[in-house]
This record gives sequence, C-alpha cells and structure tokens, in this order.
Amino acid sequence: MSEKIQIVNGYKIYENLEHIRMRPLVVLTSKSITALENYLWGYWIYANKNYNGDQLYNEGEPDFNEFKWWINGQPNIPLSTGPRFYKLLLEECENDEEKAFDLFFSKLDEFKRLKKKG
Repeated sequence: MSEKIQIVNGYKIYENLEHIRMRPLVVLTSKSITALENYLWGYWIYANKNYNGDQLYNEGEPDFNEFKWWINGQPNIPLSTGPRFYKLLLEECENDEEKAFDLFFSKLDEFKRLKKKG
C-alpha cells in the first residue's frame, strides 16, 4: 500500500469532510447522505460546544452553516427551523443515498468556490 497517511485536524470541518469524501466508511456507517447528515449534526453540536467559530475553519473558508441554507436556497435562519438539506438532496437523487452523498460534495465544492473569503 503506497498511499500516504495524512493526519486530519479533528475539529476543522472542511478537513473532516474531505477525509469522509475519500473514505466514507472509515467514519460513517455507510456511504449515504443520511449517515453524513447524522455525523454532521453530532459534529456541529460538539464543535459549537467545545470550540469557538474561528477554530472550525482554516483561513478563507466559508461558514458551513451558510452552506446548509445556500443548498436549500433559503436565507440564513436558525438551523432548527428549516428543512434538513439531506432530504432535499435525496429527493433530487430519487432517494438514492449514495448519489445524494456524491451530490452533497459536488454542491459543497460549488459553494466553497462561490463563497471563498479573501
């Protein structure tokens, strides 16, 4: 096995997501949008309790909370009051969990390009 082992900073959200994109089954129970959504909810609750917002991002990275509303096409309002983004992706992919997982990362790439700071 010639792959390089990379240390992932446990609290940087986009680094964690890149690790999950490359090897979803190392972190998730399945390569599915539902498993990813469950992970992100747990991550977000833990991170907001234990880190300040600056620690969650590398310089220039957009706020992930904005992504959740950008993907829904809605304004940035409290998370608990809007539709869960994974349901929208599932609908778009005719309830195919793996396709919705891949679509999530495609949309995330687009969001990061549009919202990159600096």
